[in-house]
Amino acid sequence: MVSSSRGTFAAFLGEVGPEFRPLCFELRDMIEELHPGFVETVWTGQWIASYGVGPKKMTEHYAFIHGQPGHVNLGFYHGSLLPDPEGVLEGGGKLLRHIKLRGESDAKKPAVRALLIAAIEDRMNPGEVEPPKKAKRGDDDDDDDEGVDLDDDSGMGPDDVAGMDPDGDEDGPELVQ
Repeated sequence: MVSSSRGTFAAFLGEVGPEFRPLCFELRDMIEELHPGFVETVWTGQWIASYGVGPKKMTEHYAFIHGQPGHVNLGFYHGSLLPDPEGVLEGGGKLLRHIKLRGESDAKKPAVRALLIAAIEDRMNPGEVEPPKKAKRGDDDDDDDEGVDLDDDSGMGPDDVAGMDPDGDEDGPELVQ
């Protein structure tokens, strides 16, 4: 394990409720078992201990432990790209997903281990999984890689607007300002 200079795991634990400290140790031990050379960065002000292949949060880290009142989140930076056959991941962001854990028995569930393995593999083998592409306005076809429907009910794309009447009076392309 390599540790960054931001904070320590002990300091992180000081910010987590005492009933959740064994769970945090369980998660950290599992990460260490699955990825012995992990890099740990702790942001004590955010209640986050983050793990990756290097010190950069969003480009090199794969998972984080986040203390919350009433539970601990095990988060995944590329969670939306990970296989989740059990449907345990929560969150609706572009990439980030998390699992809410309330005890050590939750951490020992096979789905948690499988997600950690997939997240580690994603960071150890960059480029094998591509993040979702940014949507392009006006594309409502799901059969290509050029964008997604952005709730544009017109049904028209960029190719459909050529020659349209800009002032909407259907008598030609004049527009006076």
